[in-house]
Amino acid sequence: MKTATLLLFLAIASADVDDGRTQGEMNGRAWRGIPHATKIGYVAGLSDGVMEIMRNACGKASNSQWGHECIDAAIKASGSALGESTGGEIVEGVDDFYRDPANVQIPVPNAMKYFQLKVQGAKPDKLAVVVAEYRRQAADVQ
Repeated sequence: MKTATLLLFLAIASADVDDGRTQGEMNGRAWRGIPHATKIGYVAGLSDGVMEIMRNACGKASNSQWGHECIDAAIKASGSALGESTGGEIVEGVDDFYRDPANVQIPVPNAMKYFQLKVQGAKPDKLAVVVAEYRRQAADVQ
């Protein structure tokens, strides 16, 4: 796992990107410059990272009421970006999101959340409000 994480980090770090970070997170400029397999690794790494944080933050109290509430909250938070979609579906959805040049400054986790809203059947007007807010947030920090 440590080797895979290191390789993923090196692949992302060495990608030929111009200003590939927004708010400290990889954005569409970086995403568009990395290979498909690295994108799958990013999604898997994010999923594994959420699970590890959940275990560390909630694990010691997992048999208590607080522990169950913590685990439920962590699952809900991770689901906003990952949902029930496969890694390949998420990558395809994020690729589609970044086909619009106006979205390239938006961090990848927000693109993943946007994709999950679409999957969950959000109406076009809600999606337009969400993407406008993501664009505003990204522009504010540039």
